[in-house]
Amino acid sequence: MHQQEKTFSLTSNQEVLLTREMIDRLIYINYELPTVFLTTAEKHPWHNRLGHPGPAILKTLGLHNIETPCQICKISKAHRLPFNHHFDPVQNPMDSIHIDLVGPITPASLSGFKYLLKIVDQSSPFKIINFLKRK
Repeated sequence: MHQQEKTFSLTSNQEVLLTREMIDRLIYINYELPTVFLTTAEKHPWHNRLGHPGPAILKTLGLHNIETPCQICKISKAHRLPFNHHFDPVQNPMDSIHIDLVGPITPASLSGFKYLLKIVDQSSPFKIINFLKRK
């Protein structure tokens, strides 16, 4: 960095990178940002940053013309049909067991477990959960 009376120069390896005029010990740099720096990959960054609020809240904040719901909002509001909780009665333990394998869970536990296996006996209070590293 070199400073003469009314000129400022920025150099690197003896190559001048920038020379600007100084006015009242201030350096004025007129620089237009390329269009690349002015765009965003997100279509509606404020909708995402604010936690995907609804249209009424966006309007209150003065954010208009934002298309809602976005894809994430649609997925998060998706519902499955309720599971039929009626099971035929059983007489003896282990006549009917329910097994559920859950995973892969990310991130894995500190011990490296990525899955869990849940076993429930329908006719008794027997329940067990096993943690698994692989299927």
